[in-house]
Amino acid sequence: MDAGTPVADFLERAQTALDDMEVLLESGSPFSIINRAYYAAFYAASALLASAGLHARSHKAVIELLHREFVARGLLSREAVRDYQRLHELRLAGDYAPFERLNADRAQEASSIARQFVALVMSTIE
Repeated sequence: MDAGTPVADFLERAQTALDDMEVLLESGSPFSIINRAYYAAFYAASALLASAGLHARSHKAVIELLHREFVARGLLSREAVRDYQRLHELRLAGDYAPFERLNADRAQEASSIARQFVALVMSTIE
């Protein structure tokens, strides 16, 4: 993959967010871990879209495009996109739901999903 391309740039951001997430798992807040986990997956999804010449204008549009362009063609499983949606929901809960408690279990769940999703996207692109 050529450095400086949108795909490479998004994958680099995904890896940086994963690295940050791993550091935060040692002593960070669940909110911060979930945030970095979601953005790792978001940047990976953006790389996948860019690899097909697509760009989403919103976070929700990423999910819609993943379904339409990748699940419908059998290039990505429904489960993978469902997992991505779960990360999106957790991030939204942390950012916008004042009474939502993000705990260590949810942070572990998010980090596991993020690792798997980023790895899946990288193997799909390569």
